[in-house]
Amino acid sequence: MRTKSMLGSMVMWICGRHSPRLLTVEEGGKWRKAVDGRTVVAVSSLGQDMKDSEVLLTGRVHKYQGKSNKLGFLVLREKGYSDPKSAIKGTTQQVEIYVRKVFCISKALTQLLLDVDAASQKEEDEQDASGERRTPHVSLDTRLNNRVLDLRTPANQAIFRVRSHIENFFRQYLLALEFDSIHTPKLLARKINGGASVFCLDYIGKDASLAQSAQLHKQMAISSGFTKVFDIGTYFRSERSSTNRHLTEFVTLNVEMELKYHYNEVMDLVDGLFADIFMQVNQSCANQLDAIAKQYPFEPLKFLPNTLRISFERGVQMHE
Repeated sequence: MRTKSMLGSMVMWICGRHSPRLLTVEEGGKWRKAVDGRTVVAVSSLGQDMKDSEVLLTGRVHKYQGKSNKLGFLVLREKGYSDPKSAIKGTTQQVEIYVRKVFCISKALTQLLLDVDAASQKEEDEQDASGERRTPHVSLDTRLNNRVLDLRTPANQAIFRVRSHIENFFRQYLLALEFDSIHTPKLLARKINGGASVFCLDYIGKDASLAQSAQLHKQMAISSGFTKVFDIGTYFRSERSSTNRHLTEFVTLNVEMELKYHYNEVMDLVDGLFADIFMQVNQSCANQLDAIAKQYPFEPLKFLPNTLRISFERGVQMHE
């Protein structure tokens, strides 16, 4: 035995890099026979506790290199990643797998409209020292027109996961402070006062609009006796400006609360909330941040545990 632990055999389910297709009756029968009674195991979860067992792995083919009719190498991508959690230090590791059967559920097109490797490149990596392009540049239009493929890049996968974590950190922090989660309507009567332009639409013969914020309904909740509420939702504004600060559709994290003593209570809440989110992002999303930085380099997030506070008078003096 060459390794410390060895799996008896493996059935591998492989997906191509394009849209899936349905199995034929014959293929489906073979597939069900191969996977019946087996549990899908993540590649990152393989360990010595599975010694001499039969496992079912699934993944997408990131790279394939055929050496001969009987020998080939596959690199599987799982959840947008193909790199192992720890560096490989030798040709044999803690786990060795004997492949018993391989199923290709969906084959990729001969020429994809968007290559995942090309879409994962940094702008500076696409050019050599003389400025000549080494890899084809993937335009934003190409990415958006092939969004399913574009979302398979490690950076995009990581961005969505960081967003998911931030939403969870926001929610958990406020729930711990006894805030109530509410869901405000997104379809409103057209004549709603607000400072932004709204999208108007027909609601079964009546005028209506898409919500531009949760402000009115949060205030209604507070006036109804809910002392502390928050809302996470999508809102719409008919903004004609073409900048990254004028979005027509966006997700907001809203908070509304009663003030017991002083307006400083709002600063205390926001200060603690942001510090907690920043700290947890740095601690819990290190792998995702690293994946994003490889394609979109950025400086590590730095912040003070307690935000500096100055009086208005002091601020005016500093400005002068």
